[in-house]
Amino acid sequence: HGGGYQYRLCPAGMTLNEECFQKIVLPFAEQTHTLEYEGGSVTIPAVHVSVGTTPPNSTWAMNPLPYSSASQAPQFAPPCDEPVDRTKSDTGRCSGRDPFNTLIADVLTVPMGIPAGDYVLGFRWDCEKSAQIWLACADITIA
Repeated sequence: HGGGYQYRLCPAGMTLNEECFQKIVLPFAEQTHTLEYEGGSVTIPAVHVSVGTTPPNSTWAMNPLPYSSASQAPQFAPPCDEPVDRTKSDTGRCSGRDPFNTLIADVLTVPMGIPAGDYVLGFRWDCEKSAQIWLACADITIA
C-alpha cells in the first residue's frame, strides 16, 4: 500500500478527531525502523518526511515495505532477506500486497511540556497505492 504514517496524541476525554490528534504529533526518536518477523529481526534506515506534511512541519515515516503483486515486482528492493518464489506468492517477508507477518517498530519521543495524564495514542497511515487512510488507537498513560 506504500505511503507514510505518523503517531499522535489526543488527551483522553477530548473529542477524538483529526483536529485533536494534529495538536500533539510524536517525533521519531531514531532514524531507523526495526522489522520484526518470525525467526528474526533487522534494523534498517528510516525515511522521514517533514516538508509538505500535515500538520505543517510534522514528520511522517515512509512505509519501508515495498508493494508488489502477481503482475508487479517490488517497487524497490525489500529491506530484508526474503526467500519467496514470486511465481507462487506475491507476498514476501518484507514486501508484497500484505506482508502481514512483519512488524515495523519505531521509537518515539514525548514532546517536552506534555502534562502527565491519560491520552489516546493515534496511529495514522495514509496509503500511496490506494485512496485509503488506516487508523488505530490505544489508551495510554503518561507519567
